Amino acid sequence: MASKVETLTSTLIAETTGVPAEEHEAVEDIEIIFSTVHDIGADGISRCKGLRGLTLIDTGLRRIRGLDAVGTSLERLCLSDQNLTKIEGLHHLPHLRELLLHQNAIAKIEGLDGCPRLRRLWLFANRLTRVENLHACGDLAELWLQENRISRVGGLDALVHLQSLALAGNRIADYKDLQ
Repeated sequence: MASKVETLTSTLIAETTGVPAEEHEAVEDIEIIFSTVHDIGADGISRCKGLRGLTLIDTGLRRIRGLDAVGTSLERLCLSDQNLTKIEGLHHLPHLRELLLHQNAIAKIEGLDGCPRLRRLWLFANRLTRVENLHACGDLAELWLQENRISRVGGLDALVHLQSLALAGNRIADYKDLQ
């Protein structure tokens, strides 16, 4: 029997948070674990104007989209243990400080230009082969890239605030570029 494709609707948000739909503007955090949410969709979170954190873990999410409605408030986005293959849909998240996309199937670091205040980026246990496209993330302090397929370290020049870099479990033969 095929599983039902679920969108993050107002009803699901109300069930998860205990806050009725007419009061969703007061919702600051949504956390959904192990439920089926294949699509964020703009309709469900459009009323959540004060949403600061969105966490979806192991929900079967396929794409990142529909976040423009909470772009001015969202500070933390955790989409781990999903089916994500691409970083996308983050165009207008100027206040995003934490982006946690670990344990997915992401092959390339991209699409972060709309997140200039990003401080924490977790991309461990993906399919990355290169460290790239981080030039817009000058405030980044924590970058976790362990358990990927990275063979050479580079592309960190713009990360002047970087304090924590995790690279264990990669295929790196030479760390000379880390100077």
